[in-house]
Amino acid sequence: GVDYGNRFIGRYAVQNAILGALALTPSISYAVNDKLSIGAGISALYTFFEQKIAVRQPFGVGDATVKFDDLDGWGAQAILGMQYKFTDRLMLGVVYRSKADTDLEGDVKTENWQLPFRLADDIEISWTNPQWLEAGIRYRLNDKTMVAVNLGWQAWSEFSENELTIGDQVNVLDRNWDNTWHTGVALSYDLSERSRLALGFTYDSSPVEDEFRTFDFPVDEMWKLSAAYGWAHGNNLQFALGATVYFVGDAPIDQTAQGVRVVGEYSTNRIAVVGGSLNYTF
Repeated sequence: GVDYGNRFIGRYAVQNAILGALALTPSISYAVNDKLSIGAGISALYTFFEQKIAVRQPFGVGDATVKFDDLDGWGAQAILGMQYKFTDRLMLGVVYRSKADTDLEGDVKTENWQLPFRLADDIEISWTNPQWLEAGIRYRLNDKTMVAVNLGWQAWSEFSENELTIGDQVNVLDRNWDNTWHTGVALSYDLSERSRLALGFTYDSSPVEDEFRTFDFPVDEMWKLSAAYGWAHGNNLQFALGATVYFVGDAPIDQTAQGVRVVGEYSTNRIAVVGGSLNYTF
């Protein structure tokens, strides 16, 4: 249920939601010696969000629709990295990303609104993206094949509190999220002197226990399958294309809102992501 300023609206259902982010990350690296390299960068994060909610109204007047429209905002996230080469075959890498505050502003639009009060026309949503630490080891099996294993931690408990401001009314939602861990393995093979193919598998634990999972963000544990192709032009320019398919768990829900209990689970969700990179070495 939703309560704006202690005024009861009624049961609601999320009809659809869109959450997306884009990042621009300039970075710099420095080779301390033949074994140790360090790097740093900062990501400029652009986040956008839309959500449509159906609100049940009394007296048989039908459902109203509340839409959070054109919410967007910018944030920043620092990145630090280290790479150490034990031997020509064995290498260790460590990456740290700082937390990043996200503050979105947009409009509130309603349809068939028959309740005896009016919602404000603007909305602000704020949360904190987690800091995370990841370490990985890469080992070259032969001249063409490498294998890598990684282990990581993310402080999703920082995302637990979300602030929702509509007009001058501020509401804070505690999602009871926990920190998570993940692990993965990858294999790469040199197709030629200038091109490489890579395959990978990773697992991420769920940030929320089943009893605290909500309809608006029904996340669960996650498995990822990835593939990438990289190509080098000369000694300075490299580019890569890759894709990842996410398999999200059933996300069972047992939620009681304003006296109504809903129990069930989702079919396994799948998400496809395609990306690329372009690197130039000076």
